[in-house]
Amino acid sequence: MLYLVSYDLNRPIQNYPQLDKVLKTLGGKRILETVWLVPSNFGPVDFHNSIKTPGGLDKNDRLFTGELHNSAAWDNLLIDDTTVRQMFSTNARP
Repeated sequence: MLYLVSYDLNRPIQNYPQLDKVLKTLGGKRILETVWLVPSNFGPVDFHNSIKTPGGLDKNDRLFTGELHNSAAWDNLLIDDTTVRQMFSTNARP
């Protein structure tokens, strides 16, 4: 499965490096400043929880995770088009 992860950290000292490390460890690729594509075999709730706790999120932080299927359009992402296509073809469900 392929997930879209988006977050807003709302504490005075934001801990982006900790959350980013968790996402990278899972094989994620940053596509916008706080938006990632992340492959995973976990179901949606387990995937969400696998990021939330180790990522160091507080109660006032915002986190969205959604499963992507094999259809998307994009412009000017932070990673190259070939990598995005490969992530979709390898991980996204039809």
